Amino acid sequence: MGSRFCSVCSVAIMIVVIIGLEQNVAGKDKMAEQRKALLALKAGFVDSSVRLQDWSEAENSSPCSWTGVSCDPGLSKVVALDLSNMNLTGNVSESIQGLRHLLELNISRNLFSDVLPAAVFNLTEIRTLDISHNDFNGDLPRGISKLKNLVIFNAFSNSFSGPLPVELAELRLLEEVNLAGSYFEGSIPAEYGDFSSNLKFLHLAGNSITGPIPLELGRLQSLRHMEIGYNSYSGGIPPELGNMTELEYLDIAGANLSGVLPQELGKLSKLNSMFIFRNNLSGFIPLQFGNMTSMQSLDLSDNLLSGPIPETFTKLKNLSLLSLMYNSLSGTVPEGIAELPNLETLLIWNNYFSGKLPQHLGKYSNLMFLDVSTNNLTGPLPPDLCAGGELFKLILFSNRFSGELPSGLASCQSLWRLRIHNNAFTGPIPQGFGLLPNLTFVDLSMNNFTGGIDAGFPGKKLTYLNISHNPLRGRLPAKFWSSPSLQTFSASSANLSGNMPPFIACDSLSILELQDNSFSGSIPTNIMRCHKLKAVDLSHNELTGLIPSQLARIAAINNIDLSHNSLAGTIPADFNNCTSLRYFNVSFNDLSGPVPSEGIFRQINAGAFTGNHFLCGGVLATPCLNMTFYRTPGSPGDSNQMHAKAKPGAIVWVMGAGFAVCLFIVIVGGHCFYKRYKAGKYRYSARERQGEPYNEEGAGPGQAPWKMISFGRLSFTVEDVLKATKNSNIIGMGSSGLSTSGVTESEPLSIVYKAQMLGGDVIAVKKLRIFNTKLKETAMQEINSLGNLRNKNILRPLGFCYSNENTSLLLLYEFMPNGNLGDLTNNRKGDFGWVSRYEIVEGMSHGLSYLHHDCNPVVVHGDVKPTNVLMDGHMEARMADFGLAKIMQREATMCSNAYTAPEYASTQRFDEKTDIYSFGVILWELLTGRRPVDSNGIPIADWARSKCTEIHNTKGSVMDILDKNMSSVKEQQAMLLLHVALLCTNKHPSDRPSMKDVVNMLSEKKPLRQTVMDFHCSSQGSTSTSK
Repeated sequence: MGSRFCSVCSVAIMIVVIIGLEQNVAGKDKMAEQRKALLALKAGFVDSSVRLQDWSEAENSSPCSWTGVSCDPGLSKVVALDLSNMNLTGNVSESIQGLRHLLELNISRNLFSDVLPAAVFNLTEIRTLDISHNDFNGDLPRGISKLKNLVIFNAFSNSFSGPLPVELAELRLLEEVNLAGSYFEGSIPAEYGDFSSNLKFLHLAGNSITGPIPLELGRLQSLRHMEIGYNSYSGGIPPELGNMTELEYLDIAGANLSGVLPQELGKLSKLNSMFIFRNNLSGFIPLQFGNMTSMQSLDLSDNLLSGPIPETFTKLKNLSLLSLMYNSLSGTVPEGIAELPNLETLLIWNNYFSGKLPQHLGKYSNLMFLDVSTNNLTGPLPPDLCAGGELFKLILFSNRFSGELPSGLASCQSLWRLRIHNNAFTGPIPQGFGLLPNLTFVDLSMNNFTGGIDAGFPGKKLTYLNISHNPLRGRLPAKFWSSPSLQTFSASSANLSGNMPPFIACDSLSILELQDNSFSGSIPTNIMRCHKLKAVDLSHNELTGLIPSQLARIAAINNIDLSHNSLAGTIPADFNNCTSLRYFNVSFNDLSGPVPSEGIFRQINAGAFTGNHFLCGGVLATPCLNMTFYRTPGSPGDSNQMHAKAKPGAIVWVMGAGFAVCLFIVIVGGHCFYKRYKAGKYRYSARERQGEPYNEEGAGPGQAPWKMISFGRLSFTVEDVLKATKNSNIIGMGSSGLSTSGVTESEPLSIVYKAQMLGGDVIAVKKLRIFNTKLKETAMQEINSLGNLRNKNILRPLGFCYSNENTSLLLLYEFMPNGNLGDLTNNRKGDFGWVSRYEIVEGMSHGLSYLHHDCNPVVVHGDVKPTNVLMDGHMEARMADFGLAKIMQREATMCSNAYTAPEYASTQRFDEKTDIYSFGVILWELLTGRRPVDSNGIPIADWARSKCTEIHNTKGSVMDILDKNMSSVKEQQAMLLLHVALLCTNKHPSDRPSMKDVVNMLSEKKPLRQTVMDFHCSSQGSTSTSK
């Protein structure tokens, strides 16, 4: 019995051993196959980082110990391959299908750039497939539906193209699908609504998907995360998406959506993040959005939404971010917003909000970022904005806030950026601002702050400080330049006075703007310590002393304006070696001696030295003759200043020459007087009234010779100009919208000549009649300041001519061969279809934007009208006569015309906003083909707004408002221009956009649809502001 049992046991043991041996052999055979597949796979790679060095062909090298390879417990199957982030290139070979037991494959974050082999989809046991962050291209191969066990598929950030794979919807175990960041095209398959209830994550953003969003996606009631933005859909958001009751995260930003926000989205009670910004959505924000009580981040910015912020938003107690910026929202900000306990970021800039901010804002939450700029908000600031101690950005510019700044802001240790310019704040700048440890950017300009500058300014980290255009008064603190970080300081028009403090530690200072103040004393010679200084503007002060030669030794300096002071001495010769200099202006000082003649001084216009009667040489017409200059070692402020001293021989020569000239003048003058007396003493007066004020010799009778100030190298002389200004060359006359009691209607205030110079050049000469000697001097200063302006869309000034005994000025310009916009609108000359009109609008906007935003100080045109829009040889628009209205307004009363902004009648003042209104009127004229004022006296802007309202109420087409004679109209561009015209001709100046906003809007490629125009025809519209 016992022996029989032992026999049975022996047989069983032998069977087990045999089976084990067979399995071992089979396992070795399987591993050999997988080893072979891995080595073949490696052969297709380019392993520049040698990450797969241990993938060896040696027989004693087990694949299960290789980098990135994982095996099952029995070491017979490769179940996972992780080659992520190994800098691999080359291709993934078909041999990968030999790893048929793989459960996980991760080849993400490499540099594969070929097509994905279809063999990958033969790995039928795989559960996780990650090929993200590569450059796989072409269509995604067919066959993915064979991966029945697939749970996660991540193909993010590749270059796949073609349609989205429909067969993905057949995989019933899928939980995550990420096809974002490629070039998939076509529409989202409706079959994607059939994904199983296991799907929790769907990411299709950043492709080239078009067509409507399928309403079938609303069936994905188990989906928690959906990102499908940054595509180009048509239509709007399907209301059916409100059925996705488990959804927690929704992103459809930048997707070209139109229509309204569906109120059904308010049913998504679990939604904590919703991003639908940068679309074309219009209408009101649904009240039902207040039911999304789990909401933490809500961003509806950069749309065309209107109406108020719903009061129901006060129920969103979990809300931490609310961004509604860049819409057309209006009304007041609900008081309850201030009581949201988790609110950290509130962004509502560029809307039409009015009234006060909620006065408890910041009191009940740790507010971190507040931007309400470019609205119509009024009243004082909430006192507790920084009560939570975490406020780091406070942006409030371009509103109507008033009152004093809350004292609590001066102790806001977290504050990093403060922009509150262009408001009506009053009172002193709170003590302690300069001591805030993290403050880096402060703009307090264009307010009514008083009380001087805190001695604590600027703080250690402050890089930008602008306090311009405030009636601050007082002096700069003695240690003002001790800040190690300050890069830009602007304090123009701040009523500051006293001496400039010495430059102690200004290592970082790059831009210094102190113009239009009352600084006195000399410029500190240790300004050289500011070795990074690029631009310095000290113009329009009361500075005396010498120009420090050290200023010329700053290696980075490229812009210097010291004009309109009382500086004396010579211009330091060191400027001859200043190679970085690009702009230099010392006009209207008491300088003498030679003008530097090297570098930029070879090209600079003579206007930069006007008003210094004893400067000579260089670009000036006055030679230095036989003068020598000596240095004054003890001169205050500079030990190397040069002073003129004539040699004795030169004095004798000059006296002799002067006597000869005087004798000549007596003889010739007596002869001319006799001839003129015989001819009649009123001859000149008659000729001047006819627009020909000069005689054949180039100067009016009894007048001093004419002189010319040029803004560059010219190939003609003042005599050439005078000879060409005769009746036969007159091409235009005008009053520039002016009336002067001393001038009859028969005496035009301006006459324009087409003047051909002897060398063949053709220029335009504008004679500007000025009837006041003092005004003429001011006008010369103004015109001289315009000489440096250069832009392809403004008429380039060449210079001007003047006589000491004639109050008229001759302004020299480039000649524009194609007339002006008035000729085109009145006579419809040449090709004046849609393309021509659109290009003219673009040119005008660029020209005015340059004057308003790129010139310092700002140049207000003051007389924008079609006849001041000239057309060059390529039919590009050039703005002409900019700045002249400001000159003439000092003497005359400016009369309103069809292009004048309505507020001018009461303010009698031009500014950027009046220019923008005039631009809008011209825009209406170009769009509609109508006159600026019709036969019933109705202005075109009023007619257009009324017409838009009518179209909106009758559901008509906005294309009906356009000029019927206009060919090749592009509807989307027309919608855009109608939108811009409405904005620019708003009655209230603050509701008009800036010209930079207009340029940005015209450059946008985003189309405006019919629904957009319907809204804007009956409302104010929206503007944008660069941050």
